[in-house]
Amino acid sequence: MSFNIVPDAIQQLRTRFPEARTTIAVRSSTEIVSSVASRLTDVGLVDAGVSFLDAKCVATFERNSVCVMDQKHPLAESERVRLEDFSRYPFVSLGELYFRRSRDGARLLEVTAANTVADIFQSFLACALVRGGRSLAVVDPFTAGFYSEFGLALRPIEFDIPFRISIIVNDRSATGAAAGKVIEAMTDLIGRQSSLPAAGHGCFLSLSG
Repeated sequence: MSFNIVPDAIQQLRTRFPEARTTIAVRSSTEIVSSVASRLTDVGLVDAGVSFLDAKCVATFERNSVCVMDQKHPLAESERVRLEDFSRYPFVSLGELYFRRSRDGARLLEVTAANTVADIFQSFLACALVRGGRSLAVVDPFTAGFYSEFGLALRPIEFDIPFRISIIVNDRSATGAAAGKVIEAMTDLIGRQSSLPAAGHGCFLSLSG
């Protein structure tokens, strides 16, 4: 999300508010919620599974995770990747926290238990690790879409591992024009990717000017 959705939203913000100054940082979702709830930052993009505390959720989006692989991988010719396909190749895992939220995610962990070669917690690292090899990874479609421009193929999976992300604000920024423009832009940009089939981390924005 911080690679394309947020930068594009900020570009739209600056078109309407050219004097605005923006601070952007990537932190854990729990840190972002705390910062937004404390009015230290205005808008947060976070994992929808965390507690929002005193922050206000203004939108939640859900997409299915996708499989990423090198463009020369044998499965790159497939329209969809089946659960049983993951037992045939090395697997780069985002870990139990990401996968055990869903029944199919727990099944994927069982299928890949013997051939998991790495446990990491960031989708962009998973994408980097499958480049140039035969490994597979299952990540959110936004990160996968970004890395498809750098030698990766992404394919839908034939099972459900939801990726859910929420936009949050505090009671002050909820009525701010600049924050409203950022939220509007991010909502539109995420909606445009609805044709696609964001873990534990997110992005927050502070606005001034």
